[in-house]
Amino acid sequence: MKKLLPVFALSLVLISTTVNIGIARLFEGPNLGEELFAWNAEIQELKVSVYPNPVINNLINVTTNRDIQSIKILTIVGSVVLDREYEAGTTNVQLDLDKLSKGLYLLKIKFDAENTYTEKIMVK
Repeated sequence: MKKLLPVFALSLVLISTTVNIGIARLFEGPNLGEELFAWNAEIQELKVSVYPNPVINNLINVTTNRDIQSIKILTIVGSVVLDREYEAGTTNVQLDLDKLSKGLYLLKIKFDAENTYTEKIMVK
């Protein structure tokens, strides 16, 4: 047992060093901090407001700080019940949901090819 202890300790040191070198390599390269900050700032700047929820008087408002490309409303199982596209510059929309039955739906806002926002809404 005493003979194995130094080998075990040496193994721990080698593993620790290897892990630390691997972690350091993740953060190598120029401007990595700037790239992470820019990515974080992009995520944080999206603001979306969907109100009132639950929907009252069959009207729901969508307000955002980005251009809305399209809005879809889907049932919980994924069937599309409303699909509208908007012109560039549209950031405020009011939807009339009088044709929808009472229940839960998913409101999906598409901003561009890569960015979407989804929220559950309830129609009473």
